Amino acid sequence: VELSAGMVWMPEREFTEYLDVDEDGDLLDFSGKQLVRAPELSATFAIDAAFPLPGLGSLAARLEYDYRSHYYFTRENDPGFSQDDFGLLNARVKFEPEGGDWYLFASAWNLADEDYFNQVFLQSSPGLPYTWELGAGLRF
Repeated sequence: VELSAGMVWMPEREFTEYLDVDEDGDLLDFSGKQLVRAPELSATFAIDAAFPLPGLGSLAARLEYDYRSHYYFTRENDPGFSQDDFGLLNARVKFEPEGGDWYLFASAWNLADEDYFNQVFLQSSPGLPYTWELGAGLRF
């Protein structure tokens, strides 16, 4: 069994000085606004386990949780173009036979069916809903 975790904490994620000019030549000041797509907290936790199956092969499994706190998609920090905090629970299982050149797997993403967006602005891109797959592979 292997445990892994990672965390990024960015309490100071504001533009210190950010001046721009709009199409009319007016000065825009984004100083003090939060960086785009920069959550204060990002964290990932995972557990991996391998189980020998004597005479059959092996089974490997992974369960992971990815978390992101609230962030904005625009430099204006428009609340209409922001992402609330969310967490994704994902799982994978893989069977490999002894001495075999093939394997079977099952994967599931977003098991809690969280609503989230990868991008929101000119072209919105929603995140994956609860999704699963079954498959097989062959090694050459």
